Amino acid sequence: MDNGSAAKTQRLPREATHLTPVGLPAISERPGLLGHPRDFWTLAFVELWERFGFFLMMSLLVLYMNERLHLSEEESVKWFGYYITAVYFSPLLGGYIAERGLSRPVWVAIGAALLSIGYFGFALASRETMLLWFGLLVLGNGLFKPNIATLVGSLYAPGDPRRDGAFSYFYFAVNVGGAISPLIGGYLRMHFGWRVAFSAAGAGLILAVVVLLRFARRYRPRDHAHAVVSGVPEHTTSAPRRVAALFLISACALPFWTAIMQSGTSLALWARDNTDRSLSLLGGSSEFAPEQFASLGSWFIILLTVPLTAVLERINRGRGIHSAVKIVVGLVLAATAFGLMSLCAAKTGVGRASMLWLVGYYFVFTLGELMLSPVGLSIVSKLAPPRWVGVMIGVWLLSTASGNLLVSLLGRYWARWSHAQYFAVISVGLLSSAVLMLSQMGWLKRVIPSQQS
Repeated sequence: MDNGSAAKTQRLPREATHLTPVGLPAISERPGLLGHPRDFWTLAFVELWERFGFFLMMSLLVLYMNERLHLSEEESVKWFGYYITAVYFSPLLGGYIAERGLSRPVWVAIGAALLSIGYFGFALASRETMLLWFGLLVLGNGLFKPNIATLVGSLYAPGDPRRDGAFSYFYFAVNVGGAISPLIGGYLRMHFGWRVAFSAAGAGLILAVVVLLRFARRYRPRDHAHAVVSGVPEHTTSAPRRVAALFLISACALPFWTAIMQSGTSLALWARDNTDRSLSLLGGSSEFAPEQFASLGSWFIILLTVPLTAVLERINRGRGIHSAVKIVVGLVLAATAFGLMSLCAAKTGVGRASMLWLVGYYFVFTLGELMLSPVGLSIVSKLAPPRWVGVMIGVWLLSTASGNLLVSLLGRYWARWSHAQYFAVISVGLLSSAVLMLSQMGWLKRVIPSQQS
């Protein structure tokens, strides 16, 4: 080939720089809102209702066990930790199951159906049958979570620069559900009782099942293994090194998952016992339910996702910020948020603090969450070997499970340590994880090339 021909080969149209599977139309031919395919927004809608149920359960469970079932605070936190741990261990099995048999959308629909039955059963259950409904919730989550994330990743050809942004917008949908569920759950619980509150979660999942079954009829898996690439291989490093990088990132994220679940444990108890929740407006006074503060993080995500993603995408047009660096920044911001709570607890003592401290905590922590959580899922979908994407997403969620297991172990010290010490320990754990990841940054940048960040 002469030099002129080579030059023409290198100067491909811009669309050709996206890796497009042979025999299939480019995703960009059917753009939807914000330049992402319509099927993406369908999956985001489904995820919203799944997260609605999850966050409603998370915001009420400790208070339900403490106030309705009369378990101690320590026992309530322990059971919360066991449940959340099982929920996040289950995707490892769910991702493996979905690699065979039924199509992935059908597995997601089955998971959503089991979740709906579990929430309705939980609403009506006696204490003696509680474990049965917990089991259905865990199994349903195991089928739902890794497979819907894999479906999102499958909508984008390898190397598509929209992938990180897609998972950020997907996380946006997650937190729409997270924002409204504690508010609705708290309102229903206060005015109609616990059973009505938990039933709302089951109703949302019925809607998700209907949408998923319609999606399953038109879904056709894309064979990214036969992608046409403009002279650039999909991966520049071996599969074992990529998997090792995923395990390292998952391990470093572990303290973050312990921290994020404090919204349903220590922070819920702090809001109930150590926060002035009254608000005076127009001569009247009202009081927030303690579980409603758990929605603050989701509201901040709703407010911050679009502008933050736009800024990061603008930066990525230049040299960009490496995905691993984003995760380190997220860990540092999360550590700062718990440092603020430690300072607040030290100043407050046994009194009640202004609710502005919790508002400040959720704002700073949310910035860190946006830098870490969606980026982590995006890294998994990019680096995992194609046949094992669902399983590797399960490994990422396994990190979440391990962090949640620490919630129950750490929770026993809430009543033994000072609250300032408790929050400080979490902050130090987050900083230590950030330092560990920084020490391996050179290697991570080689394994995760900048064009895949």
